[in-house]
Amino acid sequence: MQVFTYLTLGPNHCSQHATNGCETVTKYDVDSSWWRYQSAQGDTVSAGSPLKVFRFSSAAREILEALEKGNELPASASTVTTRLVDAGAIHPQLAPTQQVVLDATDVTVVIPAHNESVDQLTALVTSLSGVGKIVIVDDGSTPPIANIEGAQIIRREACGGPAAARNTALATVTTEIVFFLDADVSLSMMQRPWADLLFHFDGPLIGLVAPRVASQQGHSILERYEEAESPLDLGEEPARVRQGTRVSYVPSAALLIRTALVREHHGFDETLRYGEDVDLVWRLSNAGVICRYEPSVIVHHAPRQSFSHAWRQR
Repeated sequence: MQVFTYLTLGPNHCSQHATNGCETVTKYDVDSSWWRYQSAQGDTVSAGSPLKVFRFSSAAREILEALEKGNELPASASTVTTRLVDAGAIHPQLAPTQQVVLDATDVTVVIPAHNESVDQLTALVTSLSGVGKIVIVDDGSTPPIANIEGAQIIRREACGGPAAARNTALATVTTEIVFFLDADVSLSMMQRPWADLLFHFDGPLIGLVAPRVASQQGHSILERYEEAESPLDLGEEPARVRQGTRVSYVPSAALLIRTALVREHHGFDETLRYGEDVDLVWRLSNAGVICRYEPSVIVHHAPRQSFSHAWRQR
């Protein structure tokens, strides 16, 4: 267990290198692991994943109490919030009225597809109206995927797998953010997950954000199993994503990434048929990129078609 000590706190306005997006975020939720002990000498907080202990002078008590109540924070709070966000001890609140630097036109959606029906893809494209661009990669489908209004189709003659398909589209992306989305993910017409997640990218070191990927409800044994135990559904708690923590990966079923970063780190590993998303997230995180899981935004994924397919995803 790591211990951090803060003896004094003074004004510390957000710099351009702040890791928690504090230019716009002023409210946070404390993690479920949060525990605070008060004494005359100061406060001790235990929280985060893996668990860490933070010791603060009494001058920080106002900030800690504001965090626990979900209140807006004083200007001196960035020293505390940056460390606590990095440790997974607190999480930025999603504010519906929050102004963000990026908007939907800054997003290109990339959808790898292999033998998906045109009707399924058309419905998904329709639900994505408003984004800058939609690219469907036809990864060796037979017959080839027909033209779909509102989307660019890139044809790969041989099926190379989802990693290769995503990398093929990545080479064409010109927007700041790329939104990787599986073909069997469904969004309601009222959902705009990219809009609700873009506020995270106001922090310049935040490079990847993922929503919760819940399994669609069903009645079969496999559908009920997937609803309860899907490896794509990482639960209700927000998190900073990295190895050795409560949320150690996020799936590429729905994933927003800074385009420049994913290119800098050479995209998805095409030698991996499964786990290429975990590999990318770990490479980004190990390079110091902030990756976040935001379960307040939910998309739905079709259940696996067989228990063997579900097992291979684990």
